[in-house]
Amino acid sequence: MMTMRKKRVGEEIRKVISERLVRGLKDPVPGFVTIQEVEVNRDFSHAKVFFSVFGSEEDKMEAGEILNEYAKYFRSEVNKAIRLRNS
Repeated sequence: MMTMRKKRVGEEIRKVISERLVRGLKDPVPGFVTIQEVEVNRDFSHAKVFFSVFGSEEDKMEAGEILNEYAKYFRSEVNKAIRLRNS
C-alpha cells in the first residue's frame, strides 16, 4: 500500500525529472520520453523511475542508456529541489 506522502513525494520527483528533460540535457534523448511514475521506498532513500519512449526500438534502447547515464545528474537535481524531513 502506498501512503499519500509516498505518492506526493513520487509525484514531486516525477515533476523535477520531467522538467529537466524538457529543459534539455547535453546529449539529446531520441524519441519522445515521458516519465510515467516514480515509486519511492519506505524511508525515501530510493526511488524507481518508470518512463516510456515513443519511437523505434532503437530509440527506446538508446534513450534508456542515456537516461541511465544521467542518473547521478537527476539524483542531484531532485536533492536540490526536494527537501525531505523524516520524523
